[in-house]
Amino acid sequence: MSEVILAIDWSSTRLSVGWKLSGKVEERVLDLKRFQAELALPFLEGLLAELPVVNEIRLGRGPGNYSGIRQSLAWAFGYIAPGGIELKVFSSGVAQAARISDEIQTPFAVLGDARRGVWWGRVFGKGEDGWRLQSPEAWAEELGEIPVFSQEAPRLSSAPFEIMPDYPKASDLLLLSDDFSREEALPLYLHPAV
Repeated sequence: MSEVILAIDWSSTRLSVGWKLSGKVEERVLDLKRFQAELALPFLEGLLAELPVVNEIRLGRGPGNYSGIRQSLAWAFGYIAPGGIELKVFSSGVAQAARISDEIQTPFAVLGDARRGVWWGRVFGKGEDGWRLQSPEAWAEELGEIPVFSQEAPRLSSAPFEIMPDYPKASDLLLLSDDFSREEALPLYLHPAV
């Protein structure tokens, strides 16, 4: 029987579900305007009905759409509860950046709107720098001319620099090597709890 790896990323308004079967990666995307579990869960269950037994699940934990991330984590915990299925969790943005870095060889940033007057982001290719929150003005000063990618380009339209729309994908998670650094199975939320 072939090994099936299922990947889910719901860190944006797009629910991306991908799978790797016999070395081949496929993906389907459901565009959602907001958190819509009543559409997302039947979409996911329908895809699972088409696949053989799942051996591993990979999840994106953000940063991004906190409700979608929480829902996908809750679903995965329930799905693996009987045992026998391994759960691997990664930063959606780091997986997205791994794909982007294969396409461009210069430093770049991945940004999003964290609300409350700040943007979340991370710069890749200029040393190890974690995810952080900054004002739009601070990001503009720091980034200068480096390329910027965002799943929320329309929300960041006030930026004085060009932002290229780019969404985290389940296939990004599937392309990570087996020894890629996993993260804790919690949403990557940069704001302190209120």
